[in-house]
Amino acid sequence: MGLTAICWAIWRTINSICFDHKRVKYPTEIVCMICSFIVYWVVGLFKEEVETQIIQGVDTVKAAALFFHRKDVKKQAHEDRQLVPYVGSL
Repeated sequence: MGLTAICWAIWRTINSICFDHKRVKYPTEIVCMICSFIVYWVVGLFKEEVETQIIQGVDTVKAAALFFHRKDVKKQAHEDRQLVPYVGSL
């Protein structure tokens, strides 16, 4: 089911880019879409305790993705304000 959610999220993202001319700024958008598909598909398919474990796992993955997303957004916002972007040591 996880692999199916990944493939479906990538497929939907590609379609949005090609046909709706949407732009994906961060990979976090795809991770959140994957998480939402898994939660949507899991409800009613498994026993309640397994369903709870899967949802907890999905929430953990989503929390980690959003944690790194916030760091990336802050870093990018800081780099956008610089006149000369930091490239590292030359």
